[in-house]
Amino acid sequence: MVDSLGPTGVDVLVVGWFPSAIDPGAGRFVADQAAALRATGRVRPWVVSFEAIPLFGDRRLRSAAEEVTERQLVTAIENGPSPFVRRGAAGPDGVPLARLGFAAGETTRTGAEHGWLHRAAVLGALSRRADRPPWRLVHGHVGYPEGAAASYVARRLGIPFVLTEHATYLRRIFANPAQRARYIETVRTATRVVTVSRMLSAELADELGRDVPDLPERLIVIPNAIAIDDFPVVGPDRRAEAEILWVGYRKPVKGIDILLRAFARVRSARPDARLRLIGASVAPTDDTYWQQLAASLGVADAVSIEGPVGRTGVAQAMARASVFAHPSNRETFGVVAAEALATGLPVVATDSGGVTEVLGPEPERFGALVPRQDPVALADAIVAVLERREAFDPWQLRRWVEERYAAPVVAARLAELYAEVLDETTRGSPTLSGMRSAPPAGTVSPNRTRVVVVGFHRSVLERAATAHPDVLAPTIVVSTGAEAVLPGRWILAPPEVGRRLATVLARGWHAKPPDTLRAAIRQTVRAGWRWARSFGRRIRTLLGGSDDLDVTLSALRAILGAALADPASDGTPPGGHVEPSPLLVCVTGFDHLTAEPFVRAGARVAPGGLGWLADELAAAGHPAPASRAADTDLERASPQLPPSS
Repeated sequence: MVDSLGPTGVDVLVVGWFPSAIDPGAGRFVADQAAALRATGRVRPWVVSFEAIPLFGDRRLRSAAEEVTERQLVTAIENGPSPFVRRGAAGPDGVPLARLGFAAGETTRTGAEHGWLHRAAVLGALSRRADRPPWRLVHGHVGYPEGAAASYVARRLGIPFVLTEHATYLRRIFANPAQRARYIETVRTATRVVTVSRMLSAELADELGRDVPDLPERLIVIPNAIAIDDFPVVGPDRRAEAEILWVGYRKPVKGIDILLRAFARVRSARPDARLRLIGASVAPTDDTYWQQLAASLGVADAVSIEGPVGRTGVAQAMARASVFAHPSNRETFGVVAAEALATGLPVVATDSGGVTEVLGPEPERFGALVPRQDPVALADAIVAVLERREAFDPWQLRRWVEERYAAPVVAARLAELYAEVLDETTRGSPTLSGMRSAPPAGTVSPNRTRVVVVGFHRSVLERAATAHPDVLAPTIVVSTGAEAVLPGRWILAPPEVGRRLATVLARGWHAKPPDTLRAAIRQTVRAGWRWARSFGRRIRTLLGGSDDLDVTLSALRAILGAALADPASDGTPPGGHVEPSPLLVCVTGFDHLTAEPFVRAGARVAPGGLGWLADELAAAGHPAPASRAADTDLERASPQLPPSS
């Protein structure tokens, strides 16, 4: 068979989760797979990942924000500069990435299918660009919602669609009739359906067998790719004596409570044992619960609950530990278990499906496998592995992973699959080779672009800014409130405006505005803000309405307009050339709604939010805030705000 990928490779659109500056662990397996595919020389992956622009308020407000947000994003993606950058802020180099914002949330128009419909709208806009790459195939990750959007675009372009499923939440999707129907339609359009484990393949065949009778003929198992070179082997003589490691998202399905109860028993047998839990929690209160549970079990002094770290930090933790614990109730694969084995670290896991396959038919060679929800069995296995840890050959553990899951091995299998699919679906068609154009390094230049971050929803902006504050360093941020100690230059609306906005977003626009709102705006103007003084008449005029939403929007738009008009808030070093049209990066749908008059007047809207901005700045080579010599001058030139009262 002639290789349908051609002598110089083929362009493939990859749609799925992808690491970001704010969440560097999200979609890491997609990034590893894309990098490995590019390294084969047979495939040029172009990755699209989505960034949620959340909608708030009652249905009427959400629908209004949805319409404006989607229209602005579609226009920016279809007609603006290419949204692709050569690399993301947290992804591999040389893999072009477009992080597209989408209106996130249910509305009257979209109903339960909002997840895929909103993604399909912005992905469709990308596919309509005249300069889009010559994609020959679309590879979607997870069937819903990303896969459904990818399937829609593949049908529109008339090219084959391959789906990889690795989601753990399929039962929730199948329980929703509308989403289940869309999932079935997505699977029907896929030329191949790849699963990352035999367990998941059997589950899909059992669930969808009646609706998609030919599914078994298109099912294939290809595991996740492990970037094995990032996890060097370490022998037992260089490891801690009795350190147990867990890595992941701390949520109940991961079996954290079982592990803590097991660790209490381990400490009875090994008083020197310690437990490290590395990763993020869904909510800060979750960590409080785990800490309280550890205290109630009498092991709080030996348990370390740590935040997320990058891949290097995970590899270092795995190089130090004595045993890796994987107590999940259900896993479709188990990337961290394979990574641990690659460093020569034995794994004690529960029989959770995907991890069971990683340990293979003789799990005792690589650690131990125990029943789920059994802290006694888990504790006994951990103690036994600690006692015989010298017996594990670290290179044998690594070879097991290398032969089955190493990124080059997985990428070669995927490249062969692409060739088969293209041979079946495009037999006789000419092979497209050669890159149409290299992806740009980024369209946001810190020296030329006026970047204004619009984040009037205080809690959303603060969560994102706290997670990765450097994103905001070269920008001016217009908000109802945020921590002023974060990098960047903040223009804050009066506290009363923020409280009023919270009311609007929580209840909709049905309450009449109190006099305190009008008084606060007028007091702000009288305080003599240099950048807002000329807008005093406009503010007083706009406050003449009686609708709560209208008044709040008017106040916020006046503040945003003042920030855009002020030459000191242009987001560039003194003396730098400034593009005439400012670039607005909107964090939520309400921010898009607030910005609408300025967009109509010529302001540009970014095709994404803070995640998109981080990728752009990284691609442009923007230095860290600490190294910016102009910071002092910028602070001196920025507007001085009156103290809050």
